[in-house]
Amino acid sequence: MSDFWPITFKGLRATCTCYINDPTRGTVLLSLVGSVTVLNGLWAAFLSNETLLLPDEVALRRIPRLEDDPQIKTLALRRVSEYRTVRARLKETGKRQLVLIHQQATQGCGMDQAFYVLAEDGQTPLARFFQQFTLAVAVCARREWSALLWEYGLTQHLIEPCDARGIDAWRVESDEDAWAEVVRQGVGAHAMQ
Repeated sequence: MSDFWPITFKGLRATCTCYINDPTRGTVLLSLVGSVTVLNGLWAAFLSNETLLLPDEVALRRIPRLEDDPQIKTLALRRVSEYRTVRARLKETGKRQLVLIHQQATQGCGMDQAFYVLAEDGQTPLARFFQQFTLAVAVCARREWSALLWEYGLTQHLIEPCDARGIDAWRVESDEDAWAEVVRQGVGAHAMQ
């Protein structure tokens, strides 16, 4: 299997180097390489909630914003986008790289929302998981509990792998009550041993 995939939208074509797709919500991360004009077009289409296509009819679409839900009413300031955009020039080829990453996959993730833990090396990303956990879940936890929280989170389906290519990713639910129960049962039982 190739390490890169063509991505298209209405005649625009670039190369996708990696992506993370949450089947329940949308695309978490998208890394593209191509010309500036094409990347700008794909960036605008993606943030306008258009669908970008990969081979095998894999559809990539942005995660809806909270304010897109008509049931949520807020006077809080709204962000222009919940995605961060990183652009770089590839010296070797002269092409450009564009990376779109949802805030919930970064160290700046918000409270009470599902978040995404990323890893490149195939290892369990316990340090990154714990840092994001303390930001997104309103449950007191200690760093030394990271492995237990991760293990129990997987068995309780609070942590689920995402559809990803070129990177490993997991979706972590921020359900305060469920995580509090994990701490009571899992960490409490482990402390008794």
